[in-house]
Amino acid sequence: MLKKILFTLFSLFQVTDSQLMGSQKDNHNCMLDGGYSWCESTSKCQRSWMEPCLTKKTPMCNTSPLQFCRMMCPTVKCPEGQCAMRQGHCCDYKCYANSELSENDICYRFCENDMKKNINKKDKCPTNTKCVAPKNNIISFDSCNDNTAYRCLSGH
Repeated sequence: MLKKILFTLFSLFQVTDSQLMGSQKDNHNCMLDGGYSWCESTSKCQRSWMEPCLTKKTPMCNTSPLQFCRMMCPTVKCPEGQCAMRQGHCCDYKCYANSELSENDICYRFCENDMKKNINKKDKCPTNTKCVAPKNNIISFDSCNDNTAYRCLSGH
């Protein structure tokens, strides 16, 4: 009887492989039970209290609405080369490819006489805008004039 009790107690407190130091690792092979975690900016395992993981700040998109609520929003994290667009007026956001242009900027211009520099940035308009030809009755390949140049406009 005593042997059964001792065997049961021993099996309850037996050390397994999952309890050994270094056995708990993440997808990057960082030792979680040693306090290590993966840092994207340094591309290595590190302990946050010994070496802080500094992340690049994601910029807000040029056309992102202002934040009107007084909440302390968490750090915005988007992949490199993208900006954050607020959804509503508080902390919700979506990531978009970073735009070089703002709304109403010229996104396409072709000058037959090379009077001004040609522009072809049709794919660089901000989110929720399109590169649109002006509404006029002029039919021409030349769009050198500011009135005939294409612009990033919303609602089209």
